[in-house]
Amino acid sequence: MAGRQREDAAKVRIGFVRSADTEFKRLSPKIQKGLLSKLKEVALKPSLGKPLIGPLHGCCRVTYGRLRCVVRLADGMAVVLVIVVAQRKAGAKDDAYALATDYVASNKAVIDEILGRHIRAFLEENASAAQRARKQP
Repeated sequence: MAGRQREDAAKVRIGFVRSADTEFKRLSPKIQKGLLSKLKEVALKPSLGKPLIGPLHGCCRVTYGRLRCVVRLADGMAVVLVIVVAQRKAGAKDDAYALATDYVASNKAVIDEILGRHIRAFLEENASAAQRARKQP
């Protein structure tokens, strides 16, 4: 299984591909908390993410300080899949967009599958929460 997922009481699901999860874990707890908050905002209001073009079409950029996250959003749902967490270093091999372009080009099916799993889990969680709410007096 690739990556981890993070959930919030506001019905937002944030998933990470394995490499993005590894980079996320290297960040300080303060930056992790701020980045998760920003990702949650984008999940709830997708217009806050900047749509990308070219080979990253279908993804969007989320910035937090000097960090860039390349993410995929689920249409109509508060689900975000983080593909890359890195700094912007124009022209460098480890530039956020160069890493994302390489990852997306070689892992499109994996990204779609992971995003699909998070969407299904999100829908199941919402259905379970609605069912629990109906049972409570």
